[in-house]
Amino acid sequence: MPPFTDTELATRPNRRDRIWTREELDQQINAGRKLVLFENGVYDMTRWIRHHPGGELAVDRLLGKDATDVMRLLHPVDTIHRLVPRFRVGTLAKACAPHLLPPSAAVTAANGLTQRAGAKSGSETPPTEAKLDHAAIARDFRLLDDRLRTEGYYTTNYSSYVWEAFRQCCFFVSAIYLGVAQPFAQAWLPSAILLAMFWHQASFIVHDAGHNSITHRRSVDHVIGALLADGMGGLSIGWWKKSHNVHHIITNHPEHDPDIQLVPFFALSERFFDSIFSSYHKKQLEWNRLWKAFSMVQHWLYYPILAFGRFNLFVQGWLHLAFDEDVYMRRTEIALQTFYWIWYSAFLYALPDLNTRLLHVLISFIGTSILHVQITLSHFGMSTDDGPEDECFAVRQLRTTMDVDCPWWLDWFHGGLQFQALHHIFPQVARHKLRSIQPFVLELCQKHNLTYTYHGFIKCNGMVIHEMAKLAAKAAKTLI
Repeated sequence: MPPFTDTELATRPNRRDRIWTREELDQQINAGRKLVLFENGVYDMTRWIRHHPGGELAVDRLLGKDATDVMRLLHPVDTIHRLVPRFRVGTLAKACAPHLLPPSAAVTAANGLTQRAGAKSGSETPPTEAKLDHAAIARDFRLLDDRLRTEGYYTTNYSSYVWEAFRQCCFFVSAIYLGVAQPFAQAWLPSAILLAMFWHQASFIVHDAGHNSITHRRSVDHVIGALLADGMGGLSIGWWKKSHNVHHIITNHPEHDPDIQLVPFFALSERFFDSIFSSYHKKQLEWNRLWKAFSMVQHWLYYPILAFGRFNLFVQGWLHLAFDEDVYMRRTEIALQTFYWIWYSAFLYALPDLNTRLLHVLISFIGTSILHVQITLSHFGMSTDDGPEDECFAVRQLRTTMDVDCPWWLDWFHGGLQFQALHHIFPQVARHKLRSIQPFVLELCQKHNLTYTYHGFIKCNGMVIHEMAKLAAKAAKTLI
């Protein structure tokens, strides 16, 4: 449903001409209005927020702030041009919005970005020391975004998905055949490994679908994601999108990002030692003896806990579908979840005996934990501090996200998640084209003296364990 009908728009001809002061904006937000800033305008999301595909929390994180980059980068162009103008209720006075930038200019030859053949593996730009010009950085990244759209980097390469579909069908069919037919002794073991590979690789397509970057149509991509996540894996794509959208907007923020609020197992910021209120879970995260006990040895528990992460994902998905309000395609997800448990139970029943079934479940579920390691590597070793008030979107993503460097022939295995920093800056760029935009981002980082962190897989693991060990030592010194 649109925020206003055509009749309402016709009878409110002056609402878009209103000039807002900062005080008026703050007063209205405190009174409950959902107002955000986009380019040079004020937009009222109050009537629409419950229907926002990205969830209410994604909007709540941006109230009263400049949401230009988030709205541009997380929404299709059609949404920005067709729907967003309906929300406009005026303009913020220029004196009150020195951090706002004008609408992005068309891409011209003067943007100064020249394509290079590739980036040196393992290189980094110099660390940030001087005060950054966030307005200039945001402007250059918006110009780069315009260029990427113009040159087709947002266009889906469907031939890549044909190959992925073939590979995953081979994994799944082989896993089922080996488990059911048992053509040789211990055939259940490769069956479990192949099923883990199927779930691992299918997650990358689900991730693409969750970002609407396959067909770029919300309903179609959601069904694709639900078929693989719910129907073939028993995981809720709706729950994942709810938390993932917030994660993209306010990455690694202890109070807001659910991906680092892993109570009671990990304490990924010193701010957890003082107890904080989670805006995502809407409850106080109390620092207590249990949480402290786990956190003191969290660097030793990192891999064992992630190994059983899939069991937690089942629970979170069920809670979301059962209790959350306004779940998109709830019945579809429930039906697909039911289908999953029917076919998976039948498959397990076909295995020789109870011990084999239990081992198959453990190995196949634990085998998918490589995905959890891949995801957490990019964030657990990075900053959880607040940036400056005027910090632009791209700078925050680079400060809180790390890429994992790997040879091109392993891209299929990592599924694009090795380019987490690039993905966080341009979340709708087609996954199979992330490697090719790395030289552009490196060039901008060098121009603005930004740190773009990327290392090999082993070093990234070492950085995460080292950071978790430092926090474990500090947790041991806390008083409760």
